[in-house]
Amino acid sequence: MSKRKQATSPTHATILDQLQEIVLRSDGIALPTYQSKTASVLAVHIELGNNSADAYLEHPLVADHAAVTVLTPPEALRPTLTLIFKVPMPLEGPSEIRDLMRALPVVFQNAVPCSDTSTIYRAPESATIEVRDTELTADHIEMLSKLGAEEKRSAKQETGKPYLRSSVRLRFQEPLLSAFGVEITLDQVGNGHRVHCPIHVGQHPTAKTIVFEDGQRGVICDHCRRTYVVTWTPPRYDFNRFEAIVRELAKAEDNPSDPSVRFISERYLPAIAIGDSGVSCVSSPKGTGKTEALREVVVRARQASKNVLLIGHRSALLQSMSDRLGLVCYLDPIEEDEEPVDSEGEGAESVGAAG
Repeated sequence: MSKRKQATSPTHATILDQLQEIVLRSDGIALPTYQSKTASVLAVHIELGNNSADAYLEHPLVADHAAVTVLTPPEALRPTLTLIFKVPMPLEGPSEIRDLMRALPVVFQNAVPCSDTSTIYRAPESATIEVRDTELTADHIEMLSKLGAEEKRSAKQETGKPYLRSSVRLRFQEPLLSAFGVEITLDQVGNGHRVHCPIHVGQHPTAKTIVFEDGQRGVICDHCRRTYVVTWTPPRYDFNRFEAIVRELAKAEDNPSDPSVRFISERYLPAIAIGDSGVSCVSSPKGTGKTEALREVVVRARQASKNVLLIGHRSALLQSMSDRLGLVCYLDPIEEDEEPVDSEGEGAESVGAAG
């Protein structure tokens, strides 16, 4: 952003006086354009058509931060709502002003494009006018600057390009208004729920929720042509969690003389004593003999005329383990002269399957 010169800028009281002039309908106020080099206010004109102004006037951005609202009567030829916002610090530099002005049609649906020529705005005689001693915050200016810069870049893209992923971030528990008028948050819903966009002001639910493969959440807005995502850090996997849980279980053993949990400090795993029922968990580094230990389990199972089901998380791993343990992998082709494995398990000595 450009540097701002506080000393030569209009004072807070002066800006209020200028805004009051609109109410008095005398000299009016100069609104910034794309050619402006300094600005103390931002303004947007919204064509209402047959729509109500309430959706705009009741929005927190307008209700809490608009310094002036000018509403022409519904019977006017072109009913409009004009919003004028004071900025917390006077703007210096056409680049910054242009970015902020480009953002206004994004934030306000049905906004009229700004004129490139200097303009003095006077409220119509028949308009309803309110003047408040309020202003935008630094966070609002930052958001508008980001949207304006994105709008400049998107104008150079070819038609039909995917929506931008905006640099404007949402909160994980960002309050959203659903298409049914119910307030929800992003952490409560999944994909495809139609909602009102949390960034722009409008009457229609033009956005829908989205959950990405990595768990990140956000909304896609058809008006803004952007995807807004939450400020989010992917969860980190705790590789020590399994051992920590096992150690807690070991502390709670009822029979220390015959423990169900054993910790071994040896180069290779000893013979694994697996009972006829229950679940046995083995955790050890690569190369400590887990496959050899499993081979003994398979041999004992065959001697007892039992079936073995091998479950794995990768197809390549299953095929390799099945070959080494002498099992039939479901991925292996069946030769024409081989007997197919019975679906009920009868006649099936051992089968490798994916989990």
